[in-house]
Amino acid sequence: SYAKKEKRLRKSSPVMWRPCRSILLLLWTAWPPVLGFRLPSRPRARQAARFAKPDESNPFLKGVWSGAELLGNLANAGKAAIDVSPSPLSQEEALARLREDYDNAYFVSGAADGGLYTEDCEFADPFASFRGRDRFLSNLSNLGGFIVKADVRPLAFDAGEGAPEEGVEFVVTTRQLVKLELNLPWKPVLAWPWRVRHEFVKQGDGTFACARHVESWDVSAAEGVRQTFRPGPKGGLQTGFAIGSKD
Repeated sequence: SYAKKEKRLRKSSPVMWRPCRSILLLLWTAWPPVLGFRLPSRPRARQAARFAKPDESNPFLKGVWSGAELLGNLANAGKAAIDVSPSPLSQEEALARLREDYDNAYFVSGAADGGLYTEDCEFADPFASFRGRDRFLSNLSNLGGFIVKADVRPLAFDAGEGAPEEGVEFVVTTRQLVKLELNLPWKPVLAWPWRVRHEFVKQGDGTFACARHVESWDVSAAEGVRQTFRPGPKGGLQTGFAIGSKD
């Protein structure tokens, strides 16, 4: 229930330096049309079989992304290391644990099951890509400070065969309708479908873990900017659950 989620998220989400994070968040959402970068269009996002690699050639893009990551790390310096549970022993266990992560809205709460990912898992979205489970978990735990409230509606959770010739045992593709109230003075609300492709491999010890986690959004750059600068509804996002504390 939302009440349980809110209680859990208030405990797990860190408090970050609000003025700087708001500026970085504004830059992150406002720069695409200015610099000629476009988020994936709907037809491209539908190509779920192979999500496109991000375009990392833009130095400003990489600078803003890295700056936001650095700010989160500095704000949470000294925080206890994230505990990683053992990886699943079977495909059935992996699917059950991944479903639980989605039930807990791991991508906005920051409370992800680290045992679901290989140590050198590749994480990619339309803006950047990197390898490293610990870095991903750290970024997730810092994310809550950028968001005031979230509403997540599951749309799809599909498991299918992988590509054995490439070492991929099975693939899980998901789709959620995500609404976020951002921590900006005018409290804008962003809303669009969000997709993730999880590619699971069998590790040397016989356990299963995701070796590639690729995100995609069904939104144009122009619409993303419009939503960012459009004042949110009076009283903020009316559904969903709170992320962290509100000052």
